[in-house]
Amino acid sequence: MCAADSENERRTDRAPRARNQDGPSLASLIERSAELKRALVDVALSPRMKRHLQPLMAEAAGPGAVLAEDEAIRVIDRFALQHRLPDGTTVLDQVLADRPDLTAADREILHGWRDPVEGYFEIPRKDRDSVVLLNLLDDLEYRTYSNMGPAAFRPLPRDGFVHIRLVPIRPVPGAWLVSGSMRAYAKSDAARVAQAALDLAAKHPELVYRNPEKVRQGWEQMRADRAAFVEFFGGDELVLPPAEAEARLNAYYRHRQEAALARQPAGRRPRDLPGVDAPAFELPPELADADTIGIIYDETDGLNFYNDYGRLHELFADPALAADKRYADVLRGYLRAETVGPLPLRRLAAAHPDTVDAVFRKVLRKPDFTWAEHGEALLRQRKPWYYEQEPRPGVSVIGTRLSELLRGPVMDRDGDEQARKAATELDELKIPKTMLPVAEQIIQITDEVCADLLDAEYAGLARQAVAKLARKRPSPLLGGRRATWAAAVVYALGQVNFLFDPSTEPCRTADELSAAFGVAKTTMSSKAKQVRDLLKMSYFKPEFLRADVVAQNPMVWLIEVNGLAVDSRSLPVDYQVAAFRRGYIPYVPALGREGTAALMRGEARHDPAPDT
Repeated sequence: MCAADSENERRTDRAPRARNQDGPSLASLIERSAELKRALVDVALSPRMKRHLQPLMAEAAGPGAVLAEDEAIRVIDRFALQHRLPDGTTVLDQVLADRPDLTAADREILHGWRDPVEGYFEIPRKDRDSVVLLNLLDDLEYRTYSNMGPAAFRPLPRDGFVHIRLVPIRPVPGAWLVSGSMRAYAKSDAARVAQAALDLAAKHPELVYRNPEKVRQGWEQMRADRAAFVEFFGGDELVLPPAEAEARLNAYYRHRQEAALARQPAGRRPRDLPGVDAPAFELPPELADADTIGIIYDETDGLNFYNDYGRLHELFADPALAADKRYADVLRGYLRAETVGPLPLRRLAAAHPDTVDAVFRKVLRKPDFTWAEHGEALLRQRKPWYYEQEPRPGVSVIGTRLSELLRGPVMDRDGDEQARKAATELDELKIPKTMLPVAEQIIQITDEVCADLLDAEYAGLARQAVAKLARKRPSPLLGGRRATWAAAVVYALGQVNFLFDPSTEPCRTADELSAAFGVAKTTMSSKAKQVRDLLKMSYFKPEFLRADVVAQNPMVWLIEVNGLAVDSRSLPVDYQVAAFRRGYIPYVPALGREGTAALMRGEARHDPAPDT
């Protein structure tokens, strides 16, 4: 993800007060919305919907847990408005179809609910009858009302945050209604809220792209990335053996890093830059074990990796190979896969116009098949999910305010409240009692340096690293100075998170870290290698990577499904959970890092961390 370049994209003219000039009053529309919502929820909770709703409630609660009331309300709200039933409709669709008594005005209100806005919002101000909320995902302001009246907003902390779902109040422009429950967070929770918002944006980029400016920036960034790819490789499509693909991609990333360094002011080059001093790219096993890999950077579908793509090229070059089950099964796998779009098949058809018909006739056993006449219909039949969504850039652009919060300080060094909060968070790290005094001293040092030089996210990763070292038996932390271990942990994290790359934010040098920790640079570097080895820390192990590094590294999320490499973030939640349990991915994308931890603990809630 990349941050927006300017404050200009944020809506700074403040959400105007909503008015309906020519129709029912806003108050009457809110009242009617409440009545319609009660009717909709009654249907969602009816016996005929029970078998569809119960699995969603159980999934949200986790094994052996009881779902908290606010989360139960949120699950029911999503189910009523958005969940697709087996026949492809939603509960909302069925209410619209089964209620001929609904007026045209009622139907306009309900149709608006098909597109709810969900996110983490900052609370810039409260007005007499409403609140103005700044969405951290799309950087837009929403004037928000409640069918319970303004009293519903009294518990919201001033200058704090809220996780909420909104629906439009049609036909009033700029008016939004709370849908479901609200979960409030204090201003002091800014770092965690920002991380939760970033996780939600990575999981559901469509929430970011409600803002047309974000869409424009995303396409612009992706075009620039693709142009650099094409310039380096001489085209946007590669078919290579895995080892060669890995070597050439590392050469490409080294080229990009060196170009970024050349644009920086003259000075001593930072050390330990991934892509320059060490490889930045490593294929996961499911790709490394393939015969060939296809890499396509498409102007619309973005960067994609395909297993055994070379075998498909061979098949399309010689249709007689369709008699070989190995070749036919690869094509059938591409057609069946719900995570592989039409792109590779279209590319193959375009590259082999004289043989494409023969290939599909043999594999599909349809002697009359022609690509020109039946190809598009075949793709629409096999890939309906692809055509149901509007094309979006493969690069998500986060807004100015979210970027500010992500870079925010770890804590107010003069604030007792933040100090107490930091102490509470130590209890969540599961550090053995015998190691707690040592670990606390090291964490205190990393917290202070991160507050001065880095940001909250580095501090959190450092805590996790120290806690994991403390849990080792025997713990290496028992030997050596506390400051040396603190410096080594942060330096190691910096090495795998591009801290020393001038094009990243934050960016620091090894000299700055050495001075901040009071540890010689050579000592810090050698101890950092020990940390990396002990924790198996690398650019390809997402446990200790920053969220923006994970988001920009598609290899972290690739898993093998039916012989094809797919992005696990696009899979159903049960697939994600299975992949996580087998150690294939760092956490369950649909739940976020902390939601995954709660799932593993069998807990339904994980306050004070935001739910994702």
